[in-house]
Amino acid sequence: STIITATTPAEAATPPASARIVPTGNQHQRGIGDHGMIISPTRFDVLHGRGRSFQDHSGNVHLKSIIAEMYEEYNRSPRMVKLAVTEKVVRRIMDDDNGRFLKKNKDNGLWTTVSWEEAREKVAHGFRKKREMDLAKSKRTPAPRRNTAGTTKKRKIDKKC
Repeated sequence: STIITATTPAEAATPPASARIVPTGNQHQRGIGDHGMIISPTRFDVLHGRGRSFQDHSGNVHLKSIIAEMYEEYNRSPRMVKLAVTEKVVRRIMDDDNGRFLKKNKDNGLWTTVSWEEAREKVAHGFRKKREMDLAKSKRTPAPRRNTAGTTKKRKIDKKC
């Protein structure tokens, strides 16, 4: 493991991005340090968290594209089939894309993998959020205007004396 010197307690709690623990074997490629903690997520990893930095991470953007691709199948399915669709997405991220679902440890600033259930719930939340955003978008979009060009209707003006 690497020795990290810190000048303040905050620096001691959060290692700098440049600090790397050099793992052995296959772990080096996946960014896994001592005790299974992950130093830096890969571009294929899906990050749990709030805010633009999480939304813009390439793994989360990829998850969003998979959700868009499979949305119709999910949306028209009964509840138990929805569960299978979310599991299919988790497997696709983990197996086909070699990604992980990660959450940042608040104590040390490193990443840990989440449970299968948390990963599946993240995907299910993505499908629900897409439905919510599509609904909001459809309510925001005004109805198409009729083409009234070339029609001249006289307006009836009610004059009272």
